[in-house]
Amino acid sequence: MDSAFRAGIALSICRTRRPPSSTPVEAPPPTTTPEPTSTPTASGADGFKPTAYLEMKVDRVSRNGSGIQVSLTGRSTDDVRRGVGHDIQDYAIVGSNGVEYRSDGNVYSPDGRILNHTIWMAKDAEAQVSYMFRGIPANVTAARLILRERYGDRRTTTFDLPQS
Repeated sequence: MDSAFRAGIALSICRTRRPPSSTPVEAPPPTTTPEPTSTPTASGADGFKPTAYLEMKVDRVSRNGSGIQVSLTGRSTDDVRRGVGHDIQDYAIVGSNGVEYRSDGNVYSPDGRILNHTIWMAKDAEAQVSYMFRGIPANVTAARLILRERYGDRRTTTFDLPQS
């Protein structure tokens, strides 16, 4: 194989890689186009919002030694069982500095342990999970949680996070 051809392949591969999850990414500027009508703008009476996989609600936002932890409760509303850890969405927070930080990619229990098993839920069952966001400066607080489809990057829902 020609070395120039191999170099071209390597260059095109490098251009398509996503930044590591600990790399802060500037939040996109606000757009004037409205969000899709399927994206809820307010929580239901019980605090749950529909997402692309489960209904979710934010339970707690806390800072620990390694970053910001967002604890949520997921609820299945489908007749098909759903598994926590099989979510088709990426989670990111927007800090008070306007920078977007992606989760580290793991699913945690509310007490901070990595979940290395699936919590299966039947219709109307609930489970608690947490996501960690690392590399956030100590003076930055979490302002908003954004959920996006993993493939296609379509925003599925957002949560305004409580400020402590």
